Amino acid sequence: MPVATRKPPQQARSRKAEKALLLAGLKGIETRGIAALNMADVAAEARASIGSLYFRFGDKSQFVAAVLAVALEEFHDRGFAMCETAERERWPERRVLEGWVSNIVTSARQRRSLIREMISHMATQPDVWKPIHEQRRQLEDRLLSVLSARAGNGSDRVRTTRLRVGLQVVAATVIHMVTVDPGPLRIDAPSLKTVLCDLLFSFVDAPVRNNGRKPHDGA
Repeated sequence: MPVATRKPPQQARSRKAEKALLLAGLKGIETRGIAALNMADVAAEARASIGSLYFRFGDKSQFVAAVLAVALEEFHDRGFAMCETAERERWPERRVLEGWVSNIVTSARQRRSLIREMISHMATQPDVWKPIHEQRRQLEDRLLSVLSARAGNGSDRVRTTRLRVGLQVVAATVIHMVTVDPGPLRIDAPSLKTVLCDLLFSFVDAPVRNNGRKPHDGA
């Protein structure tokens, strides 16, 4: 069940009806979970018929895939919008990275239940991860293109690699907080964004020690 971007209907009325169903699906997954999601309840929440729901999405599996795609697009759109603003206003590097961390934390806080369901659901479906990885890579590349315009970053391969690793660690840490909540720092901690930014800056700017070997993109 791949999570792919769907083409919206051409007619405004149809787009509105589909959006209502997808939003109802998001609400249902966040409150009940994917396994307990009831298609009849989704249709009722969206003030649509159950027949219309199945006509548009085929079955529950395809509907869930469409709902998860909406959630991912929401995050990606927010990330790309931030990159556009940063590029247009010529934000310094630290502000760009602070904005990136803020987006990740804010999205996780707003969609924590959905993230838990998504991770659990996709754990048994490895093929689902490929398009997600591709979308993440595209967004990360866009961010790095903004950062490369800053002095010295475009030609520094080691630093670019460290940026990629740092971004990965921040995202993984936030997801771990949402899914496992190990503490001591938790997803709702007021200092979370500051702590993650400090960790990211410290890692990216730390001296590189490679024991005389040439730097490369691997571990």
